[in-house]
Amino acid sequence: MCLKQRVAIYLIILILSSVMGCTQRRPEKYSYEFTGLFDTVIQFTGYAKDQNAFEAMAESGRDLLEELDTLYDIYDQKEGVNNIKTINDMAGIQPVKVDSRIIDLIEFAVEGYEKTGGHVNIAMGPVLKIWHDYRTQGNTDPKNARVPDHADLEEAAK
Repeated sequence: MCLKQRVAIYLIILILSSVMGCTQRRPEKYSYEFTGLFDTVIQFTGYAKDQNAFEAMAESGRDLLEELDTLYDIYDQKEGVNNIKTINDMAGIQPVKVDSRIIDLIEFAVEGYEKTGGHVNIAMGPVLKIWHDYRTQGNTDPKNARVPDHADLEEAAK
């Protein structure tokens, strides 16, 4: 089962469990927001019988996203996990055994590349590294923050 199917099934189960448990009260709408994963703000919004029930479901979803963030990390090696950084570091050196969800992601990305005529491209790591380095420098020294030179980005994209 591919990652898209797993996530879809997981979300359906979350939605059904919140609705089915609400026989005495009408479900209320709740929201749960957090940062720190995938370098973005993530928000879950849904219905549950009460705040505690919704937060339990949202925290379960956060746990899953935390696993995926660890697996798909291209910048930091995580102890005991072979993630995308591990794959990149070992490229041309030795094979790396990885979680099937990484393979699912790569296959999904290849499909996206083919369907978009190359406009979606996961092989843009050198470009992302430049942006990452500039962002890190800008966070360290905000007064001297700047964007990368266009020529450097074009060269990295080759």
